Amino acid sequence: MSEFMSDDNEKQARDLLGRTVDYRGRTCRVVELLDDPPALILQDEGSGTEMQANQHGEAHRRVPRNYTVALYHYNAAGEREVHPDFRALQAAD
Repeated sequence: MSEFMSDDNEKQARDLLGRTVDYRGRTCRVVELLDDPPALILQDEGSGTEMQANQHGEAHRRVPRNYTVALYHYNAAGEREVHPDFRALQAAD
């Protein structure tokens, strides 16, 4: 577990893995949990695609669009808080 994640938030993030969620009006599947910095990777399940470049920077194929949702952010006072996007995913669960 990352030093940045609380037990409750890490458990909630792990519980979302593999689930279909609504993210800003898009249907997405939670495909990965990053540890440092703590974030979820969502893959668009709809028609949202983007061009993927190969190692030479040439675009050759369309792939599902991915979104990164941070678990935390820092407010104006410099205090760490649960990120609003992650909080919305928690509330929908």
